Order: sequence, then structure tokens, then C-alpha cells
Amino acid sequence: MEELRHRKNIDQLLHDKSFILWCLFPTEESDKQWKENYLSLYPEEAETLMLAREKVCRLKFNHVQLAFAEKTALKKRILDNYEKHRKPKYIRLSWLSAAACLLIFCFLGSLYLQYQEVSNVELSTSVLADVKVDPEQKEVELHLSKEKIQVTDNSTISVDKKGNVQVAEIEIKSIDRKQHSEQEKEDEHLNMLSVPNGRRSSLILSDGTKVWINSGTVLQFPETFEKEKRVLYVNGEIYIEVAKHPQWPFYVKTNQMEVQVLGTSFGITAYDDEIFQTVVLKEGSVFVKNNQGNGQTIQPNQCLMVEKEEMTVKDVDVYDYISWIDGVLQFHEKSLQKVLNSLSRYYRVRFDCPMEIGQIKCSGNLVLFDDIDQVLQTLQRTLSISFSHRDEVIKIEYQKLKRNLYTACVVANLFLIPSPVLWAEQSYAQSTRLSLELSNATISDVFASVEKNSEYRFFYSDAVRAELYRNVDVNIKNKTIDRILSEVLDGTNLTYFLNDRQVMIIRKEEKTQQEKKISINGTVRDAQQEPLPGVNVLVKGTTIGTTTDIDGNYFISVPDKNAVLVFSYIGFESQEVKVGGQININVNMSEESNSLDEVVVVGYGSQKRASVVGSITAIEPAQLQQGTTRAVSNNLAGQLAGVIAVQRNGEPGSDGSDFWIRGISSFKGTGVSPLVLVDGIERTLDDLSAAEIESFSVLKDAAASAVYGVRGANGVILVKTKRGQLGKPKVNFHLEQGFTKPTQLPDYIGSVDYLSLMDELYMDAGNPNPLYGEEMINNYRNNVDPELYPNVNWLDAVSKDMASNTRGDLTITGGSDILRYALVASYYGERGIFVRDESKDWDSSTRLNKYNIRSNVDINVTKTTVVGISIGGYLQEQNGMAVSGQDVWNHAFETPPFVHPIQYSEGRDVRVRERTNPWAEATQHGYQTTSSSKVESLFSVEQDLKFITPGLKFKGLFSFDRYSKSWVKRHRTPTYYNPATGRDEEGNLLLSVGTDGQEFLDTENKGEWGNKATYLEGNITYDRTFDGKHAVNAMFLYNQRDYQDGNVVPFRRMGIAGRASYTYDNRYIAEFNFGYNGSENFTKGNRFGFFPSVAVGYMLSEEKFMEKYKDTFSKIKFRASWGLTGNDQLDGRRFAFLPTIDTDGSCLLYTSPSPRD
Repeated sequence: MEELRHRKNIDQLLHDKSFILWCLFPTEESDKQWKENYLSLYPEEAETLMLAREKVCRLKFNHVQLAFAEKTALKKRILDNYEKHRKPKYIRLSWLSAAACLLIFCFLGSLYLQYQEVSNVELSTSVLADVKVDPEQKEVELHLSKEKIQVTDNSTISVDKKGNVQVAEIEIKSIDRKQHSEQEKEDEHLNMLSVPNGRRSSLILSDGTKVWINSGTVLQFPETFEKEKRVLYVNGEIYIEVAKHPQWPFYVKTNQMEVQVLGTSFGITAYDDEIFQTVVLKEGSVFVKNNQGNGQTIQPNQCLMVEKEEMTVKDVDVYDYISWIDGVLQFHEKSLQKVLNSLSRYYRVRFDCPMEIGQIKCSGNLVLFDDIDQVLQTLQRTLSISFSHRDEVIKIEYQKLKRNLYTACVVANLFLIPSPVLWAEQSYAQSTRLSLELSNATISDVFASVEKNSEYRFFYSDAVRAELYRNVDVNIKNKTIDRILSEVLDGTNLTYFLNDRQVMIIRKEEKTQQEKKISINGTVRDAQQEPLPGVNVLVKGTTIGTTTDIDGNYFISVPDKNAVLVFSYIGFESQEVKVGGQININVNMSEESNSLDEVVVVGYGSQKRASVVGSITAIEPAQLQQGTTRAVSNNLAGQLAGVIAVQRNGEPGSDGSDFWIRGISSFKGTGVSPLVLVDGIERTLDDLSAAEIESFSVLKDAAASAVYGVRGANGVILVKTKRGQLGKPKVNFHLEQGFTKPTQLPDYIGSVDYLSLMDELYMDAGNPNPLYGEEMINNYRNNVDPELYPNVNWLDAVSKDMASNTRGDLTITGGSDILRYALVASYYGERGIFVRDESKDWDSSTRLNKYNIRSNVDINVTKTTVVGISIGGYLQEQNGMAVSGQDVWNHAFETPPFVHPIQYSEGRDVRVRERTNPWAEATQHGYQTTSSSKVESLFSVEQDLKFITPGLKFKGLFSFDRYSKSWVKRHRTPTYYNPATGRDEEGNLLLSVGTDGQEFLDTENKGEWGNKATYLEGNITYDRTFDGKHAVNAMFLYNQRDYQDGNVVPFRRMGIAGRASYTYDNRYIAEFNFGYNGSENFTKGNRFGFFPSVAVGYMLSEEKFMEKYKDTFSKIKFRASWGLTGNDQLDGRRFAFLPTIDTDGSCLLYTSPSPRD
């Protein structure tokens, strides 16, 4: 529990040995340690623990193609850093003179005692004043009292208590002292370890203290320490684990500070060419004093920065400062320029890096390979930058990405601790045979021997380590790894997993649990069906994970059917898939949308948003579902700039809005409604359910709508319905209940106020006596007889307080590589505000039920041929009064409140002659049922012509729509009585019949022919980008439409249209559009019109100097356009160029010029 006594943040957890091993190789013991013990101490850290565990699971090799031996060596190197039991073999340097070392040490001690009372810092400064690494030095050099030794590897150097030097497993080469400078001879009173750029070293001092020395560092140390204190001198960067001796103080001195410790682990950075010097503390406590005598104590996980007399302390992640001891460079949110500065020192190179690239923020662990080219390759693959060597300078430039995007700001995980799963040739385990002969060796020694003689690498957790110290005798001749492990682990509670060259040692019960898991495999591809290598596949909420191989394939074991797989990849949207009963799960990933690469629907096609220069506005489909109305047009109001929508009626079935784009832009007497295209076909907007819509765009100006020629004058609305998506079926159900009421109605005055006002007006007209008198008004006021003196609010009489509506939508989408589908079914029900007479057998209230359905299917007949089939439509049933609802509403405003009640007792209807009873109109005249339906079909074939040239496509489509409507009207005229004049002696009303009526309902059936439309289109498009900067988009098409609504001949239109667009570097755009259309409404010679448009644009926000303003201005675009549009909607008239004769015999001659006039 010692290591759990301190609360850990997420970064500390990611560098905690036992935590990482728990994440990668969980056991019952480690589960208890972290899930129970740690969380019992810090229950509030549960979320932090889970986040850190998920991060460890996501760690993997990046795309740098390392040799397998390098990968395994790297992993072992990282994990071995945590091991405290190393067994280096030492070579004694017997030719070292102990007497000479003792003499030098005595000289140094006397010098120190002489000056310690004056200034401790003066000694440090004088010793280090001229001690630097020789720029030409290539190997680690150990300067002893009489010798200089080259250390040709990053090996550990050890000094024993007698001053003897040992170097672990290296070739030692003596250097002639004649080559040394006079200055070096003067400094022979101290041993000196000089580590050049590009190298690292480590040193075990005579007291047991271990020191790691970084590149470009000089460390001076005595052969043996004084009894009073231990002192080191450093110019550069070191990390120290000080051997604990409470009575033996330890000092580290630089040219700016002195660090005093008793026993601790800390790092010092003190290069003389840097402004700051730092001390970072891992554990224990240190006291730091600068040259001015100011002192500061720091605690673990703190960093002290010294700049002359200034000293600053801050909390840090210690591993960011000391990761180099593991052969990695860790950084968090550090600029690339600072990373390159560190690499420059490590590898003795200079970098030429542009400022905009140097500002890229990076996070991750960069492995410090011996060869800098491997490091550069890691950076190049991760950050999309390129390196070129020029003399001794490495120049850095942006690298063009596969999809022509530049990396502006990235958070890069450069090289992280690998996951347990790697790939290599599958035959290694079968083809490799080993021979071992070991006597009384531990199991771990056997593993070490196997590693030494093969490419196998062993991995295991602390939970099994104790059993690896068991002694065994091994005598194996020419056997496979399976036979070796079976013999070695026989009699233990251990078993193994073999994954090519990796061997994982676990307990047998863990393997049993593993075998109960479900094995899942599959392939991950992008939208173009290309395999994606390196995709992270993670079991959600666990540390179980893997990545896809070069062919996009993956294999993973999950705990049970309820597991959810999370697929994630840089530049793509993450996906989650529930396993269920599946064992093969294929996934198609979609790229994350970029604002400039986002596709926008335009006239007869689509373009990237960056290249659009016409005035096009899009609205999210979800916003069109926010209202409580049937009609989509009602939800346009207030949603789009320049779009005006006016709803003139709220009656169910008649509640659609009139709408205009940028006002009325055509001449009087012509059609002013915009052209509405659904999936490229001219249709009615309100026929759709909002749930069917996938995208909704409005073309406002001539540059955007000129391709539509004679129908583009009033703007164009483009609607795309939902299409199928790759992946398993997704089901979405939406249900809502709404209530509506009039927002404001006029206050209806009662009978008393009405009659009093009438009397006042009557007398103001000069009449001597009032028209009604106070006595009669008092009868109304006192409610003497409601049937003789009624007080009726006719608005309340004919309407309810509120109406209600119900909406339900079911959407099912999914698909495979071959077939994709989308099914949308919708229901909309509305109950109107008009009342009904509950005593009648019929229901005259207004209500509506509408059912929409649409099925879109796309089939990949071949890899380059897609067939699309779309079937949709609706059925709408309406019920309402036999008379017009508008008339009932108007009459309710016109009828005075005092003339008669809504109905006399015994169900006798009443009205004033030549006037109406609004309530009786609404409830007593019968009802009407209307049924309307529409079927819409669309068939398309799209052929990719990339075998001719990339980016070239052909598409043909045919559409057939049919609409019909019918209704049944059941109506009657009731018997109306005149208003009662009084009551007889028995109290009966004195009534007289005003008009005779009927008791039973008449039936009337009627049907409309409706309409039908056919549409044919063929188009060819070209979309391609050259050299990452030159984007070309072109389109040419032919279309024709026939529309028949029962007229003598159908309406016909035909024409051609085209577009050419060029974009340079996402900044400069030029576009030309045209439409050439014909219409029957114009005379021969003027029947066809040419409608061109040109537009240019400039994306200021894409300039490099605007990068720093991205957070303020997401997009700044300047555009200008000019174009012509036309209109052939002549107020319903056809063949307007022909003379027509009116019914009164007059002759009207219409002369029509060209369609655009």
C-alpha cells in the first residue's frame, strides 16, 4: 500500500509502473490493489482512474515502420526501466592508479577546505568555468587522473569505494595523453565524464548513488567522497538517485546554483548556453541556493527555475523532465520548435524550421533512436512534415497529405508504449528452434537466455514475478518455443500466450478466463472501401484493445455479447458497435468533416464549401422538426436570412406558408414561388415529412440558380432525402405530443356592453329615446332568461381552447459494401380548434391524419457502378365541416352576442333571417372527408469513369410522380327558427320557423384527376485536385420534364446546363454557370433562353497570416457574382403568345419576348 498512499493525477498514473502493468496485464491481485484499495482511499478519483486506464489501452506503435527487433527491444527497454534488479557484468581497470586518485582527492580536499569559509559557490564556479563538451567529440569520454577512456556504448560506469572504475560490457580503448590539452592536465584533480551530443551515459558512484548523464553534459566527480560531504559538479543535464546517508550531505553544484540533499531522486538541467537552470524533484526534499545566497526548498513533483537572482517554483509532471533516461523524450503541449531544440542537442544537428511549423503543439513520447533519421521519420509520419538534409542543417517543410490537407495545429502522440499486440510473420514460431543447457537456473534466467538467442520477448506482471525465481534444470536440443515453455512451466501455476515473437506469461486461471471470451474479427475500411491500417479497436470501458493490420484486418477477444467495440482513427469519426451475436464485424469509417472540405449541395450536384461562390445557405434538418405543424414551409420563418414565410391559415391541411427568397423578384402577374427540388426533382415542399430530410439548401442569387434558367428567378430550394449509410442497422424512433392555441384573440364584448353602446350611438344620432332601454339591458345584465336574453361569445362557441397534434417518426438506416438503405416512416395527426356537436352521430370537427413513407436504396452493382432506387409518398386523410372554416370564423366575428343563443332547448336551431348562426354552421350542416395521396419514384445509375480519368463520373436518372385526390361530402340544411319573441303562459318559447330544412344527410362524391410528372436527366461531372492546390470542378447535363394535370396537352420543359469552377489553394475561386432552357409559353424563335452567370471569390481566412486569428474569424470570404435568371410562370396561362378570345367576344393579344425579359 506504500505506493497508493499518495493521490495521483492522470499523468502520474500514466507513469506509474504498477498501474501500467495492471492496465496491460490485469490480475486479481492488481485489480484488488487499484479497484479496491486505491479507490477506498480516494473514491473521488474513480473517473480519473478510468480515464487513465483507457489512455493506456489506446497506446500503440505509430505508423513508423520499424524492424520487429527494434520494436521488441524498445518495449523491453521501457519496461526494464522499472526493474530495480539489474545484474551488470563489470570489467576491472586494473591499470588505474589508486595512489594517484588518492593524491588528487587530497589535493582537492585541501583546496576545498581552504575556500569553504569564503564561498562554496566560488569553488563550483572555478571548477566548471572552462569545462565543456568538445564540439568534435563523438563518443562518451571518461577522464581519469592519468588516462582518458572512450566508452563506445551507452553503458553504466561504476566507481567502487576504493576508487576503482568498472565499465559494463563495453570495449575500452585508451587514448594517448599527448593529445590532451594543458587545460585538461590542470583539471586532473577530479574525474570527469564527458557525454557528447547524441549520446547518454550513466554512472554509479562510490557511495552507491546512481547518476544518468544526458547529451552535451560534463560531470565532475571524485574517485571517493570526503567523510564530511559528497560533491558533484555538472554542466548540462543529469538525473540522480542519491544513496541515503543521513549524516553524509550530498551537494550538486553548477555555475548558477548549489543543490543540497540527504537522500532523494531529482533532475538538474544546467546547460551554460541556456538562460534558465532547473531542478526537478521526484521524491524526497532538496534545498537550492543561487549565487546570490538566496535559498528555496522544493517538494516532490515541483520544478525550481533559476535565472540569475530569480528563483521560481511550479508544479510539474516530473517525467517530462527525466524521460530521457529511458531513451525517450516526453513532452506535453510543447511547441515543435522546443522539441527540435532538444533533438538538436542530442544529435549534434541544426534545424531550419519555419515559424508556423515550429508553433505546432505536440504531446507524446518520442523515442531517441541512435539514428536521428528514425526519429525524423516518426515526426514526419505523425505531423505530416518533411525533412531534407542540407550540409549540417535539416530543413523542415510541410508535407502534402494524401487528401490534400495541411496540418495547421495537431496534438500528436508520437511514439507511445506499445500495446501487447504486434504483427510479424506468422511462421516464426514454427520455423525457429532453440537449444538450451542451464543448470539450477531460475525461470527468468531461462527467459533471458531465450531472448538472447532469438527474437522472442517475454512480458509478465508483478503478480507472477515471484514464481519466475523458481530454479529449474534445462537441457533442450533443437525444440520450438512451445516445447520449451511447456517443459519450463511444467509444475507451476503459470501458462503463456504466444503472439508471434511476443510471449505473455500469465496465471493459468487467467487463461481460462481468456478462453471463455468471444473472438471477434473484421475489416475496417474508409468510405472509398480502402482498408485502414492502424485503427484503434477498443472494448469500451476496459483496457482490451488492438489495432488493424496493413490490410485493415483486426482480431480481438471480448468478454461477452454485451461488449461494445470502439473504433477510432486520426482524421476519422469514431464509431461504436455492440457485439451482440456477431463474430465478424466490418466497419466503414467516415472522415471528420473539415469546414472547407464539407460538401455543399448546389444546382445539379455538389461542391466543396471552399469552392462555392454563389449565395447558398443551408439549414440543419433538425431545425425543420422543431415546430408543431404539418407543413415544413412553416418552419422556414426566422431560420434563414433572406427567406420570408407567411402562414395565412391554421386549419389542418391548409396551414402551409407562402414563402419567398429575397422578396418578390419577378414582374406582376407571374409566379413568385421558389423552385423546390427534392432529390433533384421538382416537387412540393409540404408533401415531405421533416424526418425524411437529410440536407436543406437555399440558392439565393443568380450565380447559384442560373443553371435552372426559366425557373430560377425566384430562387431555388434543394432538398436531399436520407440515404443509407455503411454499418449495422440503426433504428431511430421519435414521438412527440404538442398543443397549440391562438396567441392572441380580440376581446369579445358582452350583450350588456354591446346594447349600451348601441343605445348611446342611437341617441347621439338625434333620437330622443334609446333603441333598447335600460330595462331590457338589465334583463341581459341579470341573466333573467338566457334563451330570451342571451350573452354569447361566438368565438368561444365555435372553438376550443386549444388544438393538439401528434408526430411520430421511425428511421432505419444501414448497409454493407454492396447495398445501403434508408427507410423513413412518419405519422402526423392533428385535432383542430373547431367544436363538434356531441349529440350528433357524425363528427364535424377538423382533424387530419397524414402518413409518409420513403425508402431509398443504393446498390453497388460493380465497384464503379451504383444503382439508386427511391420510392416515397404520402396518404393524407382530412375531416372537417361541410362549410368553409374561414366562413365560420368570419361569421363568428360578425354575429352580435345578444341576438339568440347558439341553440334553443330541444335541439332547435336558430338564426336571424339573412344572417347565420356560426355554431350551427360548424356543427349542424354535416361533414366532409378528403383523401389525397401521392407516389414518388426515382431511379438512377451512377458510373465512375475513373478508368478514363480520375474524378470523371456519369449519372442518369428517371422520375415518375403521381398525385390524386377525392372526397365525400355528407351535408344538410337544418330547420332554422327565428329568434324567440317571448314565452307563453306555460313558459314555452314563442317561436316561428324561419326556413325549413332536412333531418338526414345528403351524400356527394367527387374526385380530381390529380397530376403526374415525369423527369429525365443525364449529366457528366468532373471533380479533381492537382498538386494539392488546383481544384477543378465541371458539370454538363441535359434534362426534360413533362407535367400533366388534366389539360389538353402536358406542360413541357427541356434544356441543358453546365458549370465550370476552379479553386487555387482554397483561396481563389472562379466559377461560370449557364442554363439554356425552353418553355412552351414563348413563341418560336424566343422559346429558348440563355442564362449565364459568373462569380469570383477570395478566402482571406485561408491566408497564412490569418492563422493567428482563426479563433476569432472562422471564415472570411469575399465574393462577387453576376447572372441572368428567367420565369415562365405567367399566372397560370399557357401559350401566352397566342391570341385568346374572351367569353364577351373581346380579343386579347399577348405577345411574348424571350423567357428572361
